Amino acid sequence: MINNSICEYCHTSCKTCSSLNNSVCTSCYNLTYLHVSSCLSDCLAGTFADSTSNKCLPCQDPCQNCLNATNCLSCRLGSNPFFENGACVGCISSCDTCNGTKSNCTSCSVTKGFPYLLNNTCLLNCPSKYYNDPLGICSACISPCESCTSSLTTTCLTCIPNRFFFPINGV
Repeated sequence: MINNSICEYCHTSCKTCSSLNNSVCTSCYNLTYLHVSSCLSDCLAGTFADSTSNKCLPCQDPCQNCLNATNCLSCRLGSNPFFENGACVGCISSCDTCNGTKSNCTSCSVTKGFPYLLNNTCLLNCPSKYYNDPLGICSACISPCESCTSSLTTTCLTCIPNRFFFPINGV
């Protein structure tokens, strides 16, 4: 470093440094990595050590921490919440929201054609013995209904074995 025509050494952690300040590193020795203007042996959270450039580079969104530019170690809050094979992934396509795993749906996507929730799975239609609840939940038919259109026992479409339809109001 030249300062008032005097040659000075860079700080011992720097391979090269700024001509204005010998402790402002511009490059680092092998096994240390440039972060802002300092050489570090370990990069800080949210960055990874790039051995080609000897720099601490930022993790790509949505990674919170990463091994390199393509492999996440953890995911940012509010992003795709599930970590899978080094990537942050969201819920499966039929879910609007999920919890615990990407396929454990907590609400369903009407716009993607899977409006009904049953046992944390989104379905196009509810299976037999269930009805399509207006709230988007597959609800169980109440006995003696085998299949039904609502929670009322007067809305049976079919009856359980050994039961038969009894017309209401002469219908």
